[in-house]
Amino acid sequence: MTVPFDEDAWNARQRVQVNAVFNSTAGHLLSNLAETPFDFDGTTYASAEGFIHAIKLPRDDPRRAEVAALSGKRARRRGRSINAAVNPCEAVHASGRSFAYRSPGHFEVIEQALRAKFTQDERAREALLDTGDKRIVHDTGRDESPTTSLPADVFVDMLTRIRNDLRSGRPPTPTHMDWTAFRDPPLP
Repeated sequence: MTVPFDEDAWNARQRVQVNAVFNSTAGHLLSNLAETPFDFDGTTYASAEGFIHAIKLPRDDPRRAEVAALSGKRARRRGRSINAAVNPCEAVHASGRSFAYRSPGHFEVIEQALRAKFTQDERAREALLDTGDKRIVHDTGRDESPTTSLPADVFVDMLTRIRNDLRSGRPPTPTHMDWTAFRDPPLP
């Protein structure tokens, strides 16, 4: 008896879903919402989500520390309130510089923070490495906002590069992107 080939089931086994509510430890730990503390630029962030929203606030804003300490749904909710207050976000502030929102520099600093997360949090690093050669996908089941800080395709590309670098033994920083072709517009 021949068992029919189930292409959907096969494809599902060839990818890993990055989602905090997905029924997978790896998917949860890869999520920006996961509590995976890391240090970046002299600040400890409880999650990548906390980082992504904290850098939307000016460097001297006391709310940055509060946002940096958040993870999970609390970080996401606080991010939404920051978005409402500073929308449209014109700049993010990290590494002693300001970057235009959703610019190559903005994405680069997010990738550097994600690299810090995966080098400093052993559980997150192992979860990322355990994905093997599977395609990483991020699908929340909802349409993505056109103003999201980190588009899903950019996020999974970052995760894939970080995984490949960790597997090959290349140093985790700086990024291996060629950002020289891009220039952030000058900001005040």
